[in-house]
Order: sequence, then structure tokens, then C-alpha cells
Amino acid sequence: MTDHDRQRPQPVRLSTPDALLTAIPYLLGYHPCERLVALLLKDNHVELILSYQLDTPDIATHLVECARRHHASAVALALFSDLDSATTLLRWTAHAARAAGIRPLGQLQIQNGRYQVLDPHDGEDCGWQHFGPDTAIQATMVTHGLVAHAHRADLDTQFTAVTGAARDAIRHTTMVINQRWQHRSRRDADKTRHALRAIGQRYLATIDRQVCADPTRTITLPDNHVAQLGICLRDVAVRDAAIEYLDTNLAAYQRLWAQMMRRVDHDDLPACATICAYAFWRNGDWLNARFAITHALDADPNYRLAQLLRTALDAQIPPDDRALKPAHATPHSPER
Repeated sequence: MTDHDRQRPQPVRLSTPDALLTAIPYLLGYHPCERLVALLLKDNHVELILSYQLDTPDIATHLVECARRHHASAVALALFSDLDSATTLLRWTAHAARAAGIRPLGQLQIQNGRYQVLDPHDGEDCGWQHFGPDTAIQATMVTHGLVAHAHRADLDTQFTAVTGAARDAIRHTTMVINQRWQHRSRRDADKTRHALRAIGQRYLATIDRQVCADPTRTITLPDNHVAQLGICLRDVAVRDAAIEYLDTNLAAYQRLWAQMMRRVDHDDLPACATICAYAFWRNGDWLNARFAITHALDADPNYRLAQLLRTALDAQIPPDDRALKPAHATPHSPER
């Protein structure tokens, strides 16, 4: 598995191995384990951070492609692994980068609180050194609002679906509401569709008034509202209206749509997860946007808007680029 993680301005000068190793978990958002981390640099600034599981196929090929796409001229590699055999992967990746005209600035292997620097030219190690976190770097990262979670999985807990009685309740509520609308739709499909759209937009307007009244408040929706809104979001016009509301207060809407992701019925997850990813992307939080969009595509690999946003995240399109702002689709549009 590959992460194309946060793209952020380099906040400090990383001139020593200790400084670099201190910064990496904050730049990723988690402490890497059994991973190869690559920092692609352009004009001495970190342009992109890539984090690979060690069994990811064609790491070197992918890294070179990313470097070329972002016009990166150099790469710093850090191998977080207790496996001595993994140094072969580190050396091969550095060799492939050099062959492609990308200058390896350094190769580090990290094991149990110590590191060794591998010579970027001949691959020879320079001995193991004790790693001591750079407190100045830590302070600067925290000042910039960056957090280093203990594990990558910790970042995903905010999107983990509710289970047990809570899951059973929302599933039952969604089934009951959905059956009512299906019954109405059999009598008059167009009228039912317009009614659902009106209800969905009314829900969104009510939520937005609550957000504007108190942006610090975490809005908790009852089960019937979660179920009804999830069903309404099947209409692309309602979904796109929800995206338009995001700019009112991104932080509040991140909390709301993360809640919707956790509670909504599985069939209605793609829309909620895509809206949630949009909120994080618009706020510059690439990593959480990727987590959310992964949930959307796991639920429905063919959900078109999620595919587009995934492409934007892969290409590191900045959040102020409105190219992906969805146009309001017609009621009969097959695109989702």
C-alpha cells in the first residue's frame, strides 16, 4: 500500500538526520513502521512525501514517476524497518532514482531508536548512531498544527463505522424510511424524486444555520435524520449542495460528515465519505481526505466523484483549485 501524504510547506531547515527523523512523523501524521519513506524535493523544499509498505510492488518506478510529475530534483529516503534485508530495497530505490536523474540526498535506516546512514554512492553503511529527537523541530511542528499519531491506523478511527446496537438501529431506520419512499416512487417517480430533493436541501439549510450560529458546536443528528439525509444524498443535486455549504465552516463540517460516515447505512456511505473528503481537502488536510475517499471507494469503486477526487489527491491538486467543484447535475444524470 502506498500513501501520498500531506503536502505542506517545509516549516524548518532539516539539516541533520536527527532533525529529519524527528520531522517525518509530523509530516506524515503518524510514526511509520515497516515502511520506506521518500521525501521528494524541489528547490530545496519538500514537494511531496511518499510512504510505502515494504511489499508494495514497483516502489522505485512509482517514486520516479512522482518525482517527474512534480519536477523534483532530489530525494531523501528513510527506511523504518528492523529487517536488515530491507536495506536491499533502500539501495535499489536510491539507485533507480539516481539513474533517472534524481539526486539521492541521503539514505537512512532506522531500527529501535537508532539509525545508520548509508552512503548514497556505494551503499556502504557508516555505523549505527543513537537517535535523539530534535526538540526544536518538535516544537515547530506542533506550532504549525501538525500531530504525530503513534500508528497510522489511529488516523482512521474517526471514520470507523459504528457497530452493535447503534449499527442495527441505523440500518433498521434506513430500511423503514427507504421502503416508504420506494412505495411513493412506484406511484409517481418524478414527484417522489423532487420531494426527496426538497427534503434534503431543507435538511442541509437547517444544519448550516446551526453551524453558523455556533461553529464550535459538534452537531449530533438523530438516527432518523442520518438515515433520511443519507437517502437524500443519492440525488446528486443534494450532494453537490452539501459540498457548496462546506465553505461556511470547514472544521464544523469535517466533524459533521465524519459523523455521517460512521453512522450512515453502507449503501449511502459513498456520498457522505466523498463530501467528508472534500471538506478535508478544502482545508488542506490531504491525509484525512485520503482516508475518507478510500472509504468511499471501498464502498463503491465506481462512484464517479470519489474517483475524481482521488485523482486530485494523487496529483496533489491544491485545494484552492476549483476544477473539481462539481457542477449541479440534472436529476437524470447517471454520473455520481
